[in-house]
Amino acid sequence: MSKGGRPVRNFRTKIISFRDYYCEGAIDDALTRGQDYNGVRFSMWESRFYELPDENQDFTACVDTLDAAGGGDEPENALEALALAMKRLHEDGCEVYSGNERKRHIVVMFTDASAHELEKSRAGKPKVYPEDMLADFKQIKEAWEGISQERSTENYVMDSRAKRLVVFAPLDSYPWSEIGDWSLTTPVSIEPAMGGRELDKQAIIDTLVGSMT
Repeated sequence: MSKGGRPVRNFRTKIISFRDYYCEGAIDDALTRGQDYNGVRFSMWESRFYELPDENQDFTACVDTLDAAGGGDEPENALEALALAMKRLHEDGCEVYSGNERKRHIVVMFTDASAHELEKSRAGKPKVYPEDMLADFKQIKEAWEGISQERSTENYVMDSRAKRLVVFAPLDSYPWSEIGDWSLTTPVSIEPAMGGRELDKQAIIDTLVGSMT
């Protein structure tokens, strides 16, 4: 950002990892009750916000704990993770900016799989499924586009000037084929089930930097 003439004064980041509530709900329930599953994490887990670069070392250590495993069948609960990311931007404090500074709320989704429909939760939620989760794809799209027609969505509505979404995903699968058309969204296609191995590191960095403008 500095090389591009756009230095960043404050930078906070957090991680939300996700698997599949429908395949791993029983494990989640056991973990909630304190049973040991050899280091297995919940279907959805989040770190705290890290202040960078001051906490680079702690953030790196957090990234190193991630394990791309589990999830059962191919669709995962990526939409629930996206909704949680949107919600956390409301819950974790508001930065103060001077008149000539711009804020950015950037959500980066990285997945090599399709996602379960939010509507699937109506057919029977696992006990550990988030109680206040958005009900369907229409609600999450409206929240991203800055619309709140229902009280249940107001805590997810994005700032229309600050929001940015970068999606690294198989763009011909649900829901990425539709989300790629959302406003202020940068879609990047990756191969299914390959973990993004084909991506160039510098290209990833350039994409993220470009999304901040």
